[in-house]
Amino acid sequence: MRLILALSALAMAAQMAEADTIKETIDGVTLNISVEAVKKQFGAPHKETMSEPNACNDDLPDMQLQYDGVLVTLSKDADGGYSVTSIDLTSPKRSLGNIRIGDSAQKVKEVFGAADLAQGTLSYDFGEPGSGQAYEFTIQNGAVSHIKLNTYMC
Repeated sequence: MRLILALSALAMAAQMAEADTIKETIDGVTLNISVEAVKKQFGAPHKETMSEPNACNDDLPDMQLQYDGVLVTLSKDADGGYSVTSIDLTSPKRSLGNIRIGDSAQKVKEVFGAADLAQGTLSYDFGEPGSGQAYEFTIQNGAVSHIKLNTYMC
């Protein structure tokens, strides 16, 4: 009996770990991956621009890749390339953890857990402690209007 309980607990933990990994991607795109990896998953962007210098990134500009309903922001990394520091969703075409634009705040809480609505946003930290990585769901009229995966750099 103890063996069955132990195996059940192990299987449940593995499912939870897998779910956490799946939630962190948007169709295979997540934080800290290269520009090449983004383009491999999403294809060529509709528009590729460089931002104004970013004070949180040593005053270097960020690269922005624009797709239908998705904005991927990449910052210069230690290797001289660019890696993803934020992903913004504004269209229900893609999802994060099965949450899409238009879903209820209640559904977000069912998938990601309890959170207080602060300044119209439900926020959830993830990744290593102190990593500054968060999921942010903007709520308007009880529904998700914007989804952001973000790494806070300053």
